[in-house]
Amino acid sequence: MHPCTHAITELWLENFRSYTSYRVQIAPAPVVLSGANGAGKTNILEAISLFSPGRGLRSATLSEMDHRCLAGESLPFVVSAKLRAGEQTIQLGTARDTSSARESRIVKVDGEKLSRHSALTQTMCLLWLTPAMDQLLVSGQSARRAWLDRLVFAFDAEHAARVSAYEHAMRERNRIFKRYDAPDDQWLSVLERDMAAHGVAMVIARLEAILRINAAMETMPSIFPKASLALMGESEALLAEGASALQAEEAMMARLAASRAADARAHRALAGAHKSEVIAWHLGKNIKAEQGSTGEQKAVLLSVLMAAALARNDWAGAPPIVLLDEVVAHLDVEKRQCLFDLIASTAIQAWLTGTDASDFSGLAPHATMLKIGE
Repeated sequence: MHPCTHAITELWLENFRSYTSYRVQIAPAPVVLSGANGAGKTNILEAISLFSPGRGLRSATLSEMDHRCLAGESLPFVVSAKLRAGEQTIQLGTARDTSSARESRIVKVDGEKLSRHSALTQTMCLLWLTPAMDQLLVSGQSARRAWLDRLVFAFDAEHAARVSAYEHAMRERNRIFKRYDAPDDQWLSVLERDMAAHGVAMVIARLEAILRINAAMETMPSIFPKASLALMGESEALLAEGASALQAEEAMMARLAASRAADARAHRALAGAHKSEVIAWHLGKNIKAEQGSTGEQKAVLLSVLMAAALARNDWAGAPPIVLLDEVVAHLDVEKRQCLFDLIASTAIQAWLTGTDASDFSGLAPHATMLKIGE
């Protein structure tokens, strides 16, 4: 196995959940964290996930991540890491901002504070799969869109900024409907123009990422279930019919303007890029993935994640860093070894957790093995 070209080589946690201080230096290779339940394995993955836009893999509040000492006092967390990115070494840091009255965190890259957390996608590419995502395919379209958008980050570093800008314009439009009985049409038009511009760009980026992931799925080992992603919505239909991005934007603006009365009554936008439907197909059974068993749904999610990692590697020449929490416990021996071989052959720095280190024996020759909680 070649060294990972996109890898964390040092991680330092201070006052993060169960850790008062934890520091480790590692080779640019896969990492296995083994230990008893409650030892703090997932806490390490969560700390790493903060180097991606959003609230991390648990979607927790910042105060929940703070360490609580025996006296009950909450100590603000700090997480730092060294990232090997090709020939570069980049210093990353994030911490809860104690100077702010509201919950917020500071993110720095090489000592420079980022004004937008969405800019993290230009430095680090992270994907993850956790037990909390087991019900993702049956938990509603909002969760699926968020999942897809995170996959899109691997291919379009600006996607997170577009999503943030779209949601900001939508929130402002919703706020106007809540506060004013007769809002200014020009004011609404400006926000709707922003929603349309960012929304159509979001749709195009999602569709392009899906094309890449579906293509990479064809190269996945046959032992993994073949899956396919699709995206459905008003803008998607127009683009499929040959409309230009500008025509799709104009159509979304017109749709938003026409639905103002209904949106005012609902206090929310009833149309737009936030209403697109994400569909995952289990191709082997020719069914929607959500119709499969829980085990089949987990297998589809893992297949899509690894296909996205392969596609990212083909597209950018470097795979993402992948966080896999308690994944191998649900795989038989053959699938487990196939996953390990895929990680090793693609030089992915995967961070895997499990209670028994022996479950990772097939990856051990290529990985850093860390025992947590001793």
